[in-house]
Amino acid sequence: MSSARIPVIALLGLCLFAVVSPGQDPCLVPWPQKIQVQAGRLALTPGSRIVTTDAQLKPLAAVLASEVEACFGLKPELAGKQRSGDIVLKVDPSLKGEAHEVQVADVAGVRGGNYQAVAAGTATLLQAIEAGKDRNLSLPKVTIRDEPAHAYRGVMIDVARRNNSIRRRAWGTPPICIATSSWRWTRS
Repeated sequence: MSSARIPVIALLGLCLFAVVSPGQDPCLVPWPQKIQVQAGRLALTPGSRIVTTDAQLKPLAAVLASEVEACFGLKPELAGKQRSGDIVLKVDPSLKGEAHEVQVADVAGVRGGNYQAVAAGTATLLQAIEAGKDRNLSLPKVTIRDEPAHAYRGVMIDVARRNNSIRRRAWGTPPICIATSSWRWTRS
């Protein structure tokens, strides 16, 4: 491995396992093309819901609710009409390809040009959720605009050369926007 790659990989590793304190920029992998953090936070409470009126996004809304429950112990209900404190999923044809936008104000909105773009936006949203010392969940008020820099994105987790906890690597880290993953199981 070239010595130029080591600092980049180390920085990525630190970001994956960093604990973000409220008030700091969210730790997002990959870092979005445009991000603007505003003052304030949106609290996610047991009354927060995931809202979509688009039938094609209903399965994604259910997946997002399950991921929030698995990561944070709070399972938002699915709903059709938004109110303050909700997460809103929407397909926006004005966004092309996998371009997406996450905007957190009085609701957390995720818009994308298609299903995959909205799914990538939900991965970004999940990474931005923070649990305070009192275990209350919140999102920083932020506007994120992003799209993949490359058509093919992936990660390979090499478990052959070092002891790795598969549970920690696969389920204990924040979701990241990758299209392909592979596991290396042998030494060669």
